[in-house]
Amino acid sequence: MKAIIEEDIDLGNTEFHLVTNKILSPRSFLKKIANAKDNNGIDECIKELRDLGRSPPPGLAHLIQSVLSYNDQTLKDLIQRIYVTDGTDSSHGQQLKEKIASNLQIPSNVSTNDVILFLLGWLHKTSMELWEKQQPAWITKEAFNNQMFRIVERLRNRAFRETAKDLLPVSEEDRKAHKGRIFVMQLLQIAIDENNEQLIEAIDDFIRCSLELIRLSTEGNITERDIKEFEGHLVDRWKKIFALHKRQMQRMQRTPSDDRKAAEETGYEIFHESTNHREPLACQQTEEYYLTSGYYHRLADSLEVGWHPDFREIFKQNKENTSP
Repeated sequence: MKAIIEEDIDLGNTEFHLVTNKILSPRSFLKKIANAKDNNGIDECIKELRDLGRSPPPGLAHLIQSVLSYNDQTLKDLIQRIYVTDGTDSSHGQQLKEKIASNLQIPSNVSTNDVILFLLGWLHKTSMELWEKQQPAWITKEAFNNQMFRIVERLRNRAFRETAKDLLPVSEEDRKAHKGRIFVMQLLQIAIDENNEQLIEAIDDFIRCSLELIRLSTEGNITERDIKEFEGHLVDRWKKIFALHKRQMQRMQRTPSDDRKAAEETGYEIFHESTNHREPLACQQTEEYYLTSGYYHRLADSLEVGWHPDFREIFKQNKENTSP
């Protein structure tokens, strides 16, 4: 009432909601307030309110008298903006969540429960902080909407989760079908032999990455641009790693007989540092290593990246030797 008189709130754009999960009697005073939408109904509520105020419950006399100290017009302006929701009006449980989701127009690609829980937590925290300062807990529509939009955006940014590695099994037949690919040959060039567990894992990551990107794209979680940005970041990162390790190798003092061994060791370091990483995809931090590792092998398959310090010369020579 004080906020109305002092114009701390815009009464014309304010609603007051009384909500309970109990079922109110049709003859209760709160139901009368809820149903009082014309002048006669509101006048009857004000008369009954003043009658009830003549014998207030112990402990509430001061509060009730402070409300009744305002004139009838002020009480009328307040009552016509009061809405009462009880247990017959989806005021609790799943029905309430569905009603809130519908009214807030929560996007289908974020969790309704998460949005409601985050909003409830924010409302509770904000109200408690204001009450502790002896201030009324007024929540403006703008503040509520700003908070909801931030929550939705935060949840949308993690709107997808990669399929767990163990839920994407790779058959021995698929592994054999990939053993002749260039990315496998790149690994052989850095002394990872054909039966090495890391080579098998590389093939598995290559296959898993391809399958998962198709799924995420088909379900609308990522776009072609997201994939291109993901690829660009991986290539940029690899360039820095590759240049650093190649420079370090060139500075090493060694005999010519050690050149091959040094190149293989350097290549392995480049491979390990590059693939032991989880690159964000579509502005969301990835959780599974196979997406980054597998995509690096896709790039290695097209010679966009490589592990051996001289991989371009090696594969150029191999291509020339196999040309008719």
